Amino acid sequence: MIAEIDKSESNKDDKYIQVFTYPFNSFNDEKKYFKTDITSIKKFDPLKLSIPLVSENEWTILKKIHEAPPIRNIPEIKIRRGEINQTIFRKYISTDSTLSKLVKGVEIGPFKTNKKLSQGIFEYFDEASYLNDGKSNELKTIRRIATQRITGVDEKLRIVATIIEPIAYFADSTNSISTEEPVSLEYLLGILNSKLFQWRFKKTSSNNNVSTTELESLPFILKEDLSIPIEKCVKKILNMKKLDSNSETSQLEAQIDHLVYQLYGLTAEEIDIIENS
Repeated sequence: MIAEIDKSESNKDDKYIQVFTYPFNSFNDEKKYFKTDITSIKKFDPLKLSIPLVSENEWTILKKIHEAPPIRNIPEIKIRRGEINQTIFRKYISTDSTLSKLVKGVEIGPFKTNKKLSQGIFEYFDEASYLNDGKSNELKTIRRIATQRITGVDEKLRIVATIIEPIAYFADSTNSISTEEPVSLEYLLGILNSKLFQWRFKKTSSNNNVSTTELESLPFILKEDLSIPIEKCVKKILNMKKLDSNSETSQLEAQIDHLVYQLYGLTAEEIDIIENS
C-alpha cells in the first residue's frame, strides 16, 4: 500500500490536507482520496492525530460518527488493561480448576466465552496466596466486559468482547471495561461488537494490538430510546450463548447493527459502504 499526502498552503486561511491511498504498489493503481484539515483530524483522533487511509465517502462517515465524544471523555466508562500480568504473577497461576477464575484473551468470543481454546490451556488463579502476600484487587467483584487484547490485523472481527460475571481476575491478554449508570454493560457491549465499530476500529489500527487507548478513542453516544432495544437484544444473545455457545444469533446481531447505525445517524448509502467494505 502507498499513501501520498499533499499539504496545501495556497491560502493561510484555507490550509488543507489531501490524502491519496493506493491499495497496492503502484501510483497507477486506482486510488482512494479525501480532503481534510487539521481541525477535523484533531476531532477524529486528538491524541495521535492519525490520518486514516480512506475514501471521501468513508471520511464523511468517520467525521459524522466522531461528532460524538470519545469514550475517554465518558466518566461512567473505565477501560483498563487486564490486571494480572501473567509473567509477574506466574506463581499464582495454575491448572487447578478449584481456584478462582482467570480470564485470558483466548477465552473471549463475541458475546460468549469459548469452551475450547484455539491455543494454550485454561488456567486459574490462586487468590488466597495472592491476598496472603498483601495483594488486593477490587475489580474481581465487578461485572465487566472483557475484550481480546490481540486480534489478527486481517481478521473480520477486531473487537471481540463479552461480559464476564464476578468473581473473576482478568489476565493482561484482555482489556477490562466497567461502566456505571446510566451506561449499561449490555448497551456498550452491543456497540463494541457492532459492524460499525468493527469498521471504525480497522480504519486506524495498523497492528494486532487492541489497546486501551484505541478503545478509548472510539466515539460514544447514549440515547435511551435506542439503548433499551440494544440492551434487550444483547441480553437475549448472552442468554442463548450461555446455553449453547454455537447458538445462531445472526438475526439479533443484525438488529443491533441496524440500531447502532440509527444511533450514529447513518444514511442508507453510508450503511451500504460499511456493509460492503
